Amino acid sequence: MKKNNGIPKGAIQIHLYPYQNILKPRGSMRKESLGAFIYDRLKSTYEDWCNPKYGDNPDKETLLQQLKHNLSGEVEVAWNKFINEK
Repeated sequence: MKKNNGIPKGAIQIHLYPYQNILKPRGSMRKESLGAFIYDRLKSTYEDWCNPKYGDNPDKETLLQQLKHNLSGEVEVAWNKFINEK
């Protein structure tokens, strides 16, 4: 017997994509991707710290290394907070 919406009675709901794709961009589910948020923040920060109006800018290679280091640290902090709440 079917419900009014065409879903068979007793059917279970499943996710639209496999768990291996969690937080990764894909098709219509792109909204779940962290990449777009991270990219925008990295780009904005990089541009700010490359702005010639500031006299304390590091060289670009040092800036990129520091951005990557700090990004890794922030991800670790977020992960630890998430895990400790479980």
